[in-house]
Amino acid sequence: MSRRSRFAEWVYWLPIVLWAPIGFALAFEGPRTPNDLDMPEILTAIDARGGVWSCPAWFVEDWPLGNRLYRPVTACSFALDRSLFGDWAPGYRLVSTLLALLTAVLLSLLARAVGGGRGAGALAAGLFLAEARLDLGALTPGGMSFWYLAGAATLLLVGTAIRRRRTPPGRRWAACALAAGVVAYVALFDLADTRSALQWIAARTVVLCTLFAVASLLLLVRHVQTGRSLCAWGSVLLAALSVGAYEQGIVLMPLAAILALKHRRRGAGPVWPMVAAIAAVAVGYWVIRREILGPHLSAYEIACIRPSLARVWSWLRYALPPLEVLRQWSFVGEWAWAWIDVGFWQAAVAQLALIAWILALRGSWRAAWPFWWWRAVAFLPMAALRPMSHYLLLSEAGSCVLNALLVTWAIGRAWDAWPPTGTEDGAPAPSEEDSPLAAAASPAPGP
Repeated sequence: MSRRSRFAEWVYWLPIVLWAPIGFALAFEGPRTPNDLDMPEILTAIDARGGVWSCPAWFVEDWPLGNRLYRPVTACSFALDRSLFGDWAPGYRLVSTLLALLTAVLLSLLARAVGGGRGAGALAAGLFLAEARLDLGALTPGGMSFWYLAGAATLLLVGTAIRRRRTPPGRRWAACALAAGVVAYVALFDLADTRSALQWIAARTVVLCTLFAVASLLLLVRHVQTGRSLCAWGSVLLAALSVGAYEQGIVLMPLAAILALKHRRRGAGPVWPMVAAIAAVAVGYWVIRREILGPHLSAYEIACIRPSLARVWSWLRYALPPLEVLRQWSFVGEWAWAWIDVGFWQAAVAQLALIAWILALRGSWRAAWPFWWWRAVAFLPMAALRPMSHYLLLSEAGSCVLNALLVTWAIGRAWDAWPPTGTEDGAPAPSEEDSPLAAAASPAPGP
């Protein structure tokens, strides 16, 4: 392995290496006993069933809270934690942190498996971990000076797209402005705060669901690319674990269909048997749940599910970011002066950066659209529930891969458009091997 390749591999794992000590510190924040919401009832029920020996029982009955939910995988996870940590709450949070780290590793491997390269893999892991732990306000400078700098960077997108667009200098600056706008939108306006998934111990449900779902989709992509039957069986098993951890795992069927169709190798057999197997897992889950808990919704489920037009609008705004712009501009009117004084510059920068994000999505549509589908579909069943930040974890996993692909595509386009020192305008761009950055953003080799 060359020195450049070793450097690229080191950079590839850098986000996870830097985040690990920060994430471990999270485990020791908060109370030392597991007294946060729902945990005393869960642990009491586990103790009453015999601790870790109660694991088989959770597959044939309601889960520890007794609110008619079938989550045997998560119940077994808490039973194991109870036997290891007792009443020491940092141990429970440490397990959730390790699960989040493993999910980030799998996301990086998935980004590389779909052709994103080392850069996309590292960025996907970094974005996911930033959402799960870091205070998003700490990621960027504060004060109005930041907004002026960000505004100047994103305004290049509009100015250079009009001025000298067809000349080599115009194309170069337009590519750089596009990359700056995409980076600004992803880093400042499209990151969701999912810290509660690690801070709230009972949110282990969505952490396990996301981990198993990402692993299942990764093995699915490997199967359709290589034809290995072991990957197929592993993908189906992990899909079952995802649904058994949290009901949101039922969205794996449409996600699997899109990824299988997009990434299957030429000459391979049909992908529908694989998709049908994952669909059978979802159907089997609901059949078992119905037999154990009965066909009717519980009072808890009725209280949580609140379908309305407002929920539909919330899902549309999340799935289609331009609709969020319309919501921001809807405040203009009676409160126009207050809105301009408080949020005009932020909204203006966000909208200019969103233009760059949409252009990048259009330019890399073939590679990115399955992950936009992931973002939209994974959040669909959660939009009907009372809004809680940890509900976004699975959908944000797909969104992080989507944004990583868009950022690396935009940076690679800007790199190719800018000639090296000493060459004339219009000269051929250097090959990808000439730069560690370009090598990091290049697609990974096929299997």
